[in-house]
Amino acid sequence: VNAIKQHIAGDMYKKYKVLLEQNTEYPEYLRNHYQGVQFQVIKAEDLADNVKVDLEITYPDGRIHIGKLLLWKDNQEIYESGSWKIIKFSM
Repeated sequence: VNAIKQHIAGDMYKKYKVLLEQNTEYPEYLRNHYQGVQFQVIKAEDLADNVKVDLEITYPDGRIHIGKLLLWKDNQEIYESGSWKIIKFSM
């Protein structure tokens, strides 16, 4: 949960803030749900101030989902040293 909080920003953080900060059962749910899941970037597209990323999410039972992330550069001026934040996620 701490890693998620460090890597999301904007409206996405606002949307999930209560879940991430107050739901004490959420970390265990995440561990169970994503145990053994593999993530692979299948496409990344530069959109000026953002990057759109398509992910392939493969579950241990063989199910495959495609996820989409919209990333924002936290420090736009220093391209190499700024951190990327997820501002939107969809499946």
